[in-house]
Amino acid sequence: MKFIQSLLFIFILAGCGTSTTTDNDPEESKNSEDPAQSCPTYEVDGQKLKEIPEEEMDRYEQKLGNVPEERKHTRMAAIQSERKETFQAEMQQEGLTMEDLKSIGGMFIDETSIVVQLKQDLSEEEREPVEQIVERVRDTYNEGAVLIDEVSVSQKESGQRLTEVMNTLKKHETLRPKISSFSTCGRGSMDVEVTLLQELDEEETDYIRSTFDYPVYTKVSAMETSGYVTETREGEILVDSTWFSEVAPEAEIGSYVKVTHGSVQLSYPGQASAFETEIRELRQPEGADKTDREAVRKALEDFEKGPLDITEAAYDREKDQWNITVSIGSATEDDTKETVTVPD
Repeated sequence: MKFIQSLLFIFILAGCGTSTTTDNDPEESKNSEDPAQSCPTYEVDGQKLKEIPEEEMDRYEQKLGNVPEERKHTRMAAIQSERKETFQAEMQQEGLTMEDLKSIGGMFIDETSIVVQLKQDLSEEEREPVEQIVERVRDTYNEGAVLIDEVSVSQKESGQRLTEVMNTLKKHETLRPKISSFSTCGRGSMDVEVTLLQELDEEETDYIRSTFDYPVYTKVSAMETSGYVTETREGEILVDSTWFSEVAPEAEIGSYVKVTHGSVQLSYPGQASAFETEIRELRQPEGADKTDREAVRKALEDFEKGPLDITEAAYDREKDQWNITVSIGSATEDDTKETVTVPD
């Protein structure tokens, strides 16, 4: 775990918890066979709302009721849901399941269209039942309601590749701490993508290129969260309502830190693994006896342990006191802020 002790003395009197995300420049990507390149674009053109025939749209309007036209996503979701239900009902009549479809291709939604993916090397016997289903659903709606796309691997095979890449790269000593997440490239793509917190070096790039016999794409997308540490537990710190593991041991309650990390788990408080931790030098404005860390720690003594966030630590020289703003929120309730006065 990298650790950087900041050498700059920062005179800013407010420190708010913030998060940012930095992506790599796609212009710097290499050729399509290079695992350092971002995912290629998956080309498919689903049917847009305005392209649905008027007669068919009138039928949806009866179900949509009073949903205004400006609520585009709500209207699209309703149409997608109906078309998908019809497609799945037709599959059931043919004795096919979604798992069956995933083994010979796959399915996803683009705009309002169902996109059925079929492997290029399927036999006529394997293709025919699915193609018949597609034609029946098109007869129910229109030609653009269901699209067929040829793919080289199925969703099942793509999942197997993803598992293989994940299990292999997690064992690599220098790659493991640089990895944020594993996924497919999205929007129906079967390609595997690894999201990184830092660029690969030449040895790591060569390792990926030589280990797998299919493309593995990567992108650098590191998030940064800054704020005061409000709680600690073994190997972890709480900053901006998120628990970070793998942090610098010098980070303690009251420290102002900048954490570089990958994706945050959707929970409250959030959970993430830190890649790099930078601790800002203590602030002690002119006239103050306490440092910002001491003032923050004193303010936190008035609260029970919990997912708190310090959004501001400002020294008032005229009153010789620190004003510490504490955010007390939850995943379901409105955020509540309380200012604690700490005599200097």
